[in-house]
Parts: sequence; structure tokens; C-alpha cells
Amino acid sequence: MGQDAPEELLVQRAADGDPAAFDWLMRRYQDAVFNMLYRMTGNQDLAFDLVQETFLKAYKAIDTFRLGAKFYTWVYRIAVNSLRSHWRKQARLPTQQHLDDDPGESPRAHASNNPADLAEEGEMEELVQQSISTLPEPQRVVLVLRDVEGLEYEQIAEMMDLNIGTVKSRLHRARMTLKDKLSYLWEG
Repeated sequence: MGQDAPEELLVQRAADGDPAAFDWLMRRYQDAVFNMLYRMTGNQDLAFDLVQETFLKAYKAIDTFRLGAKFYTWVYRIAVNSLRSHWRKQARLPTQQHLDDDPGESPRAHASNNPADLAEEGEMEELVQQSISTLPEPQRVVLVLRDVEGLEYEQIAEMMDLNIGTVKSRLHRARMTLKDKLSYLWEG
């Protein structure tokens, strides 16, 4: 059994106590979970910590996984819940500035009025990431899951325990907010 084994077999073997099967599941999805969490947090170290927490929780709860469901949907939900838990803990702490944050810095601070100056893809990606990180948490989560991770509305609704209309509404608001935040990039 290895990387190419069917997901359902790996999940069943992991639930039966086979750590190698869970390791294959983790290898299959850890990069995707990291990318999603990084897009939501904008912080590599935090995303890495949350990936570890997510897979530890998944490992401990693998026997509760419903066979027939998609493992990645289940593990993404654990990741989103871990992130939400992290945000709730942060909200309870006294206001403190993160080391990487500069309160006076905004995406506009990096921008030039000349679109040619923004041609470097890395800079554009950084601006988009910064703008995504300023979205309210419910909008940010839905936007990343749909537009970055490519999940279907139904999957997002299931993960977040929302109806599809709410998912679509949050996604629309997130896209409109991002459009407003980034519109200066295309203004002459």
C-alpha cells in the first residue's frame, strides 16, 4: 500500500490503527491544507503550526470519519475549525501587534501608479494576499476555499455548516471588497 492506494482504503486502514496509512493520507493533503491556511492567515509559521494541529486532530479522530465522505473535505473542515479557534484565542488576548505587521503599511504602500512596475508576479501575489488577509474572517474563509482551493459551493457549505445561499453571499461580498481594495492597480 502506498501513495496511489485508494483514499477509502487508506482511511479504513488508518481507522484500524495503521499509522502508515494515515501518513500516506497526510502526505497526500498536507500541501493543500498548508496552502489554504497560508492564504487565510498570510503567515507561513502560523499556517505550518495549524497544519500540524490539523493532522494531529485528524489522527486522533480518524475513527469518527464517515466512510463514503471525502477525506479532504473532512480534514479541511478540521483545518478551518483550528484556524477559527486560533482567531478566537487571539481575540481574547490583549491587543498586541504581530511582529510581521506594520500598522501603517497597506497594499497601496507597495503600489505604483504604473502597471508595468507591478509586472513582477511575486509583488502582485503579495498585494493580493495582503488584501485577502484584511477581509472579515467569514468572507476570507469562503473566498479562499472557493477561489483559491477550487472547492464547490456544496463542499464549502458542508465544511462550514452553512447553507449554499450564505456561502454565495459571503463569496460575493468578499470578491466585491477585494475588487475595491485592488482597483487602484488598474487605474491610470
